[in-house]
Amino acid sequence: MNRLIQVMLIVITLSQTAFCQLQNKWLGGYPGKVNEWSCPYNWSLRHVPGSFDDVCIRGTESSLFKRPVIRQGTKAEVHSVSITEDHRLIIEEDACLRIISKAAMLPSLSRIIARGTLELPKVLSPDELVAP
Repeated sequence: MNRLIQVMLIVITLSQTAFCQLQNKWLGGYPGKVNEWSCPYNWSLRHVPGSFDDVCIRGTESSLFKRPVIRQGTKAEVHSVSITEDHRLIIEEDACLRIISKAAMLPSLSRIIARGTLELPKVLSPDELVAP
């Protein structure tokens, strides 16, 4: 019986870990790639955000002039995006950012400068695009 409980706890723990979102914070400033979204060293988890990442872009003294830029030809996909008031995210022409979840997105949408494509969740209504 104890063995069964241990196995069940391990399975539950592993399944929760496998499906949880990760918060990947923008650091910016990697030499030669200061603003590059696609540079893993500009992110707290040392990987470029993907569909399981909740992206957090905060303005700090060291990162205010290192705003992330999604460059031409890049197609990025993230779970959610949260951007503080003093920061911006730039999507260049012929670049794309797809946001899967609407969690922690508003009012961050107004802080995204989209010269390229910004794909939002289908469940997002036009009324939700207006920040409160």
